[in-house]
Amino acid sequence: MEALWDERGWIEVSVVFGARVLQARVLRSLPSGVVAERVGWRPERLSRLERRDRVEVDDADVAKLREVLRVSEAFLTTAPVAHVDERSLSFRAPASMTQRERKYLTQFAALVEEFIDRVTRVNPLPPVRLPRLRPGGSIVAAAAAAREAMGISDGPIGSLTMAMERAGIPVVMRSAASVGSISGEADMSERHIGLSAWLGEFADQPLVMMPALSSWERTRWTLAHELGHICLHRGGVTGAEVEDEAHAFAGEFLAPISQVAPELPAQVTLTALIDVKVRWGVSIGALIMHLSRHHVIDAERTRTLQRQLYTRKNPDTGRSWGVDEPAADVRTAERPRLLMKWLERSTGSQSPQMFAALPEVVLPPDLVAAVLANQRLGRSAQTAPAADAAVWLFVAGPDAGFEADIKAAADQGDGLAKVVPLSRRR
Repeated sequence: MEALWDERGWIEVSVVFGARVLQARVLRSLPSGVVAERVGWRPERLSRLERRDRVEVDDADVAKLREVLRVSEAFLTTAPVAHVDERSLSFRAPASMTQRERKYLTQFAALVEEFIDRVTRVNPLPPVRLPRLRPGGSIVAAAAAAREAMGISDGPIGSLTMAMERAGIPVVMRSAASVGSISGEADMSERHIGLSAWLGEFADQPLVMMPALSSWERTRWTLAHELGHICLHRGGVTGAEVEDEAHAFAGEFLAPISQVAPELPAQVTLTALIDVKVRWGVSIGALIMHLSRHHVIDAERTRTLQRQLYTRKNPDTGRSWGVDEPAADVRTAERPRLLMKWLERSTGSQSPQMFAALPEVVLPPDLVAAVLANQRLGRSAQTAPAADAAVWLFVAGPDAGFEADIKAAADQGDGLAKVVPLSRRR
């Protein structure tokens, strides 16, 4: 805080970061004109501030910005740590996706990057285990290399989300209510299905972000598609060819053709594909394209199966299989867990409010809650005696494999992990 002299006399000012104002305004879904009016500025002044690195703002106006944007003064006056920008994001979205949505998702990705940065300063995430691929190589070879690097056999993948998190790829699934504004006042029609990015100063931390879909088929396909972008494409490369490559990767990664083809009957039918769908966790529609791409079925059979898919009725809904495929209830839609678990590891709590209250954290609680909205809750931490502020966590139970990978990644020992909370960071 400083003091400056102007026509009003001596006034106290603070240095505000333009990127912070822009981020809060976009995530709150507030038009710039509305914010400027509520602060008492001309719109041009707010636009200039958002474009500049840092600006001296008198404390009375800082207080108004805090109130309008619902953030703390520390948020506005602390330099952002995120390096992600729109050019570094790979979107799975139709051409109708608006620039407004792109800006919103870019700021949300920056929010996730800062959350990861804060939580992992004590305990780094599991190391990234992905293959080094040469551009222009075989998609089949790329998918096989990804499976090998991630420690996945050539059989069906149980939880794709867990497999990705074990490989050091955080997954964020946003609630529909967060589309358009963190406050839940959804006022923006969402077009994107998923996005991926490499975060950090050295672009070495992968991230997958998508809506929390109710369909397990679409969830798994979107995850595999974005994994394809992470493995094959960097720097926000877009285009029809890039999307086709990610689709081809997703099909081969989820259901290697060398393993699936021998399981098929001589005459591939929709009924036969139901069993393949259930076993490999891939929708019938995606399987048809996967088999066609590898010439397991010819063009005529592909057209026949696709026509049948959209004419055969699902008796439970009265809609076509193309809209409501059979076996839609054999699985539940996957949900991530890594970031919630890492929050607990780093702070001893699964509470976004407690994390946001730490002195070195400037993110508002509702922004943190939006990042964690669809993370699965883990077991509560077992807290050591009050004299020792460290947190003890016991590794056991049905997710022991996942826990063990995390434990090893954090360089921990015999199943009991002693973690120094962020509040005691030196």
